[in-house]
Amino acid sequence: AAHRAKHKDAYVKVGAQLTFSAYIVRAAAEAMKVSPNVNARWHDDFLEVYEEANIGVGVALGDKGLIVPVIRGAQKLSLLETARRMTDLTDRARKNALKPADVQGG
Repeated sequence: AAHRAKHKDAYVKVGAQLTFSAYIVRAAAEAMKVSPNVNARWHDDFLEVYEEANIGVGVALGDKGLIVPVIRGAQKLSLLETARRMTDLTDRARKNALKPADVQGG
């Protein structure tokens, strides 16, 4: 919370909302580097481990429900890049401007 309070205004100046969700996405992406089996899918006879950390983040759309756009390649992003992508996806979600690819593969 202290880090966010200190850097929030600087992020806004470069077009990113520094939300707590951005920290959570970063932490999840880093955890997947340490424990890659967390980023996997079970099949009948094997575990498919993904190299890319594509993390879906729920965006509330008021009385229209919820949509989950995907932050692709989250393991490669800095906190600033994560916040920028989240800001973009959230804004486009609320303007009904997401593309199908934005909500696939999470």
